Amino acid sequence: MARGISKIGLIIGMAAIATGVVYFSGVAFASIVPQAWNSWSTHVARIEAENARGAKIQAAAEENSYAIVCEDYFEASFFEKMWKARNLKWCEKYEDRMPG
Repeated sequence: MARGISKIGLIIGMAAIATGVVYFSGVAFASIVPQAWNSWSTHVARIEAENARGAKIQAAAEENSYAIVCEDYFEASFFEKMWKARNLKWCEKYEDRMPG
């Protein structure tokens, strides 16, 4: 081999590098992965809680305002419902409660 590197030295060097990679992979897995997992789980839980809170607020707002807002939706034609009143599609949940 060139420059005095023997085959045994090359094998020992590669084995040392492989051992180091395996060791540091284990260290990384044992210390970094659990922290990342806990952080991710906390983040997901916060997002789910915020989405649930937002859904509860939206449901309360719809419940309080359907009698006034949904009247326009039910009086609209099919095309008006699809174009102008498409944001009021939630009114369909309250169709049975509408007066008259």
